[in-house]
Amino acid sequence: MAEHSIHEQALALGGVLQAALLVEQIARRGMCPQEDIATAVHGILNTNPDSTLAVFGSEANIREGLKSLRILLSREQPTVHSDVIRYTMSLLHLEGKMQRKTDMLQTLGKLIAQSQDRLAYFQEPHHDAVVGSLARAYQDTLSKLNFRIQVTGNPSYLNQQRHADQIRMLLLFGVRSALLWRQCGGRRWQLLLRRRKLLQATQDILTGHTVP
Repeated sequence: MAEHSIHEQALALGGVLQAALLVEQIARRGMCPQEDIATAVHGILNTNPDSTLAVFGSEANIREGLKSLRILLSREQPTVHSDVIRYTMSLLHLEGKMQRKTDMLQTLGKLIAQSQDRLAYFQEPHHDAVVGSLARAYQDTLSKLNFRIQVTGNPSYLNQQRHADQIRMLLLFGVRSALLWRQCGGRRWQLLLRRRKLLQATQDILTGHTVP
């Protein structure tokens, strides 16, 4: 496998971890930086990217996700929060189930196109109407599968519509990143058997020593 492919897989996995981190952050603390919301929205709506990196805009936009990926792959202690690990593995599993639902993929594509129209109108990726549109896209498709991601946290945050919409949108972003990982050749068994190569690629990205 080419190093460039490993680099792209690491980026995509960083996106999955970024989504999981932000879901945990909102669920437990009720807050998420607007720029992170914007990165996620753009990542979902960019359905025809020129490259893997184009989905995220830059490595810096998913830096926290990449740092968590490095911690997981290096088995550092203390490790990543257990909820973040659970969300990450659940997102990879959910994407796999989605791939077997052709009708759902078509419906999701149409709903994302509607959200693109919302963004064109409001001009702000973190606008509640844009985030809400993507949250409903998740709710009308992926949340209907027989496997559902259970988000745990502070009920006072989880019960607020704005936070609930942000979480659903971020879960959709996580699935989109998981899809990107699969498109780059990523498979779950590689997380064990190619762990060291993925770790090196992740470290290279974080230190700016990436393959051209």
